[in-house]
Amino acid sequence: MTGSTTSTVTALSCAIAGIGVGFAYFRILAMTLRLWLGRRTVVVPVALTVVRLAAAATAFAVAARLGALPLLALLAGFLAGRWLALRVAEVRP
Repeated sequence: MTGSTTSTVTALSCAIAGIGVGFAYFRILAMTLRLWLGRRTVVVPVALTVVRLAAAATAFAVAARLGALPLLALLAGFLAGRWLALRVAEVRP
């Protein structure tokens, strides 16, 4: 594969990964919010928050090491995942 094809495949892979990371991030955020509002134990919401932030930070760090285009593609996918999570939850921003 040529350099251009490789960067395109990498960017597309990052965009698809971003959709998954964004969707999971915002679905876990909704779950955490329900747990906080339900006044359940503190351990589970805190653990979910740590996992959610660590997963997003790791994904963005990996994409940043791959370059600017993969990082932007991951961000675009992350925002698309947010849109998808909000549609699934039927919440309008």
